Amino acid sequence: MLDPYNSIAFNERGVIYQNLNQLQQALTDLNQAIALNPGNADALVNRANTFLRLNQPQQAIIDLDQAIVLDPYDGITYNSRGDVYRSLKNYVKAEKEYKKAIQLNMYVAYYNLGLNYFLMGKPYHSIYAYLQGFLTDKDVLLVMKTLSIEDIISGRF
Repeated sequence: MLDPYNSIAFNERGVIYQNLNQLQQALTDLNQAIALNPGNADALVNRANTFLRLNQPQQAIIDLDQAIVLDPYDGITYNSRGDVYRSLKNYVKAEKEYKKAIQLNMYVAYYNLGLNYFLMGKPYHSIYAYLQGFLTDKDVLLVMKTLSIEDIISGRF
């Protein structure tokens, strides 16, 4: 690395490691990004997503709570916190987070809200959330086109 004090570079490399499923290396880089700049909300969100993939949801919530303090208007963070609550089967809290993400123009959260409603046993709410997503943002439709019903039911996505 050319600049060992560049928080953004460590964050970006951490995301690359995360995408390569090298989660421990991702965590190392994201920890360094946060150590260099504790105000790096993006690095906190990325580390939270790594913690979730490492099955450490409580650590993820801590990071997401801090990221929201730093940037309370980032829909990605609320969407991620919804994912954590959904993984904990706390569907009521997940619903609240997804709705907040949508209010902040994170329209792909409609997909997550729809899945959350499906898991809550509310199929009509689920369909409505998906339809709202389709009407609001073409990216939601692109996500849905890549999934089969088996993927959605099993949570493989």
